[in-house]
Amino acid sequence: MTLQDELLGPKKEDIYKQLATDLNGKFTLGDFYNPVKVDVPFQNWTITLDTNVLMEFINISAGNPYGGNSEYTRVRASFLKTSNFQFSITNTSVF
Repeated sequence: MTLQDELLGPKKEDIYKQLATDLNGKFTLGDFYNPVKVDVPFQNWTITLDTNVLMEFINISAGNPYGGNSEYTRVRASFLKTSNFQFSITNTSVF
């Protein structure tokens, strides 16, 4: 274990690689346009864990006066539609 690993902990890529191995998934190393991700097949679903960076100019326009990049992790589940499955999303409010 390197001094950097001892001080900062393992790198995100190393954690994602281990997760992909443990779950029999596929690890994809990201680049400037695509995030680091892990895809795990489960029945008719593909579950994706990835990390994106919200760039500085988006943060400023969203009301963050200090700018800075925000990194977030998301989990998505896409699936192949094999039946007449449908759903709708509505915005409801008390007002």
